[in-house]
Amino acid sequence: MKYAVISIFSLIVLSALVSAEMTITHTETVYNLEDTLSLTAIVRATQNANDFLRISLHCGEQDVELYRAPLSLGAGASREMSLEVVLTKAILGSLYGICTVRGNYGAEHTETSRFELSKNIDISLTAADSPLEPGQNVVVRGNAHKANGDAVRGHVNAINSALNLRFDGLVTNGSFALNFTIPESMPVGRHVIALNVYETDNRGERTNEGTIETTLIIKSVLRSVDVSLNQTESAMPNGTIVYRVYAYDQTGQAMTDDARISISQPDGDIFAQQLVHTGESISFVLPQHAQPGYWKIEAVIDGISNRRLFYVDEYERASFDLVNATLAITNIGNVPYKKTIEIVIGEHRELRDVELAVNGLKKYTLRAPDSTYSIKVYDGVEDFFAENVPLTGRTVDIGEVRFMTGTLKSVWWIALLVIAGLAVATNVYLRYRTPAQHVVEQLPISATHLRALSSGSAMGGVKEQAVGLAIKLEGTKGEDVIMPLLADAQKRGVRMYVHGDHRVVLFSPRLTRSVNPEMLAVKLAKDVEKVLTEHNQKMKPKVSFGIGAARGEMISEMKNGEFSFTATTSFIPAAKRLASASEQQTLISHELYTTVMNLVKAEKSRSADAWRVLALRDRSSNDSFIAGFLKRQD
Repeated sequence: MKYAVISIFSLIVLSALVSAEMTITHTETVYNLEDTLSLTAIVRATQNANDFLRISLHCGEQDVELYRAPLSLGAGASREMSLEVVLTKAILGSLYGICTVRGNYGAEHTETSRFELSKNIDISLTAADSPLEPGQNVVVRGNAHKANGDAVRGHVNAINSALNLRFDGLVTNGSFALNFTIPESMPVGRHVIALNVYETDNRGERTNEGTIETTLIIKSVLRSVDVSLNQTESAMPNGTIVYRVYAYDQTGQAMTDDARISISQPDGDIFAQQLVHTGESISFVLPQHAQPGYWKIEAVIDGISNRRLFYVDEYERASFDLVNATLAITNIGNVPYKKTIEIVIGEHRELRDVELAVNGLKKYTLRAPDSTYSIKVYDGVEDFFAENVPLTGRTVDIGEVRFMTGTLKSVWWIALLVIAGLAVATNVYLRYRTPAQHVVEQLPISATHLRALSSGSAMGGVKEQAVGLAIKLEGTKGEDVIMPLLADAQKRGVRMYVHGDHRVVLFSPRLTRSVNPEMLAVKLAKDVEKVLTEHNQKMKPKVSFGIGAARGEMISEMKNGEFSFTATTSFIPAAKRLASASEQQTLISHELYTTVMNLVKAEKSRSADAWRVLALRDRSSNDSFIAGFLKRQD
């Protein structure tokens, strides 16, 4: 009886507490940020009720209140209401995941079915072409949908932070095509690119977003070719040239490849062609008669080429050999050999002018009264000596051996013999009419001033150091300007002659009776430079000129009051080359510079292997003449 009373009392209390019924429904199972959560709430009162109706969003351990308002209902009355909630970041904060909506009215509680609240975007890609080249255009296509299945309308970017790359695009109706160009300097290898797709709210803040990675494979692409040489200066015939070919990709990294090599001579003819591996050391030997001038090594890989030049020096050299009393002289250099050689048979000395083409050969038969002799041959550079050489003959004689080849009919033999006889006769006539090959030709202008010179006592053939001064003039006006200087120089004993555009002035101790003919030559050169420069500043037409001087050795001789000489070194051609390269300056050879360096101010020339004379530390007395000459020109 006691328990029955308690049960009846409990039912009466519970009936008093249940004053209303409530249900809340929603429409979707998945929602994304910025979606609208549509709720329908129905409240029915079983008795008079007056309380707050509360609706909240509950996700995990967090919730946020969506609605709160007072609601009064009479017994048996009901109220249905709709609630539209835009799921913004401002409302949700950090609420995501599996959620429900909860309702409270008085003592009544209700909860909806579960749904997912997400900010994710799902991305699918169409893979880019792979491998790719630097500079290649790439289109990355893809689709993007939110977790609720709706198509994305937003933005997409591709990022590689390590390479500092970023490319941006738009997502329209759930699809995108990101168009970009691979940078030219993109390194070789696999590079991960992160693609981000996102939407933004009206404040520009990101809402829904998703990320996917794709890999771009960048291949190595040849960008440049280089040729390196061990030969930084000039090379000589028979020298070894070592070179390497390098190939570089888009980032400057060395590549391994095969290069087609072409080695060209100065005249453009191909010396050699070969296929080499990049990075390997390749060598070749220049031939004995390698052409002087600039040689070219050109490397080509896949249409990309580069070249390197090296210079082969002129090499004027002969070899001497003596077999069975026959002296053989062979040009082993790479330029024509033109020198005077001294042949000594015992106590007998004789000079011979020898001209040989490249690889040319001349032979001389040596004769002397029957005995053995010491033979010496000298050309200023090479010495040849042989002892106890047996010779036969009536007198000492050196005869040139003439070469004849081929088989000809008798009429042609006769013709050739006649021509050869005339040539020998002419050669003999010229040899004894004019002493030595290098006959001094006086300047055609003011010849009376240049020819008359007291020779003093007759000089025998002597070997001495000399200086050749070459003055290159274009036009006749320059000759008039410098003639007084040249006439004054001739009074000091120099010799002069004309060769093409060059006026050559020869200095030596025997000619000038000076212990320092080198300084006399440099002073004259600077005086000529000064008067021509000042003429060009004041007068028209201007004179184009060049001045060069070089020091060497010569054998000079004075017979019957006429001077002749033979250069045993190539200092006169060297002076002419310097004059042609000087460009209205004074250039002197290194050998000459070392003899006058304490008396001049000079700098290394950039245009030739020589020194440019800037000024003299001890000026000559020609300044008064120069001033007077220029005054007369005004």
